[in-house]
Amino acid sequence: MKYIIGILLVSLVSFNVYSQNYTKKKTITEELKTPSRNGGSVNIFQDPILDSLINKQVNNFNQKIGASDMVITGKGYRIQIFSSNNQRQAKSEADAMAFKLKELYPDLDTYVRFNSPFWKLRVGNYRTLEEAHAVLRELKKSFPKWKEMFIVDEVIEFPLKN
Repeated sequence: MKYIIGILLVSLVSFNVYSQNYTKKKTITEELKTPSRNGGSVNIFQDPILDSLINKQVNNFNQKIGASDMVITGKGYRIQIFSSNNQRQAKSEADAMAFKLKELYPDLDTYVRFNSPFWKLRVGNYRTLEEAHAVLRELKKSFPKWKEMFIVDEVIEFPLKN
C-alpha cells in the first residue's frame, strides 16, 4: 500500500512540474494586458480578428528566423575600410580585403555593399564611438598600407539575447 501511495505522489509531483514547464506562451496582447509587478496595466480595445492577425505574423516570423539569429537595428558606428567606383575591380578588391580581415579577425563582421557608384567595405557593429576608435587603432596597426580607414555613422545590428 505504501508503495502505491509513493508512486501516486511521485506521479502527481512530476505531472505538476511538467505542466508548469510547458505552459502555453502568452500572445503579445495577453502579455501587455497582464498587470506588472508594480501594479501598472494596459487596456487594449480592439477587434479579436486583429489580435489573431498579429499573432499569426509573429508566429510566421518566429518560424522564419531562429531566436539566436534575431537582431535589433539601431544607430551606431562602423569602420569604412575601402571605397571605390572602379567598375572593373572595386568589388573584387573589397572582397579580397574582407577575406584578409576575416583571416586575422574572424569575429569581425564585414559588409561589402554597393552604393551607386561605389563599392564599400565596412566592418563592425559598434554602439559607441569609443568602441569603434579602439578597433580602428588596432586595424591601422595590423594593416598600415590601408590608408583610407575611418569611422562612419550607420544603422547597425544588435544581437537579441534571450
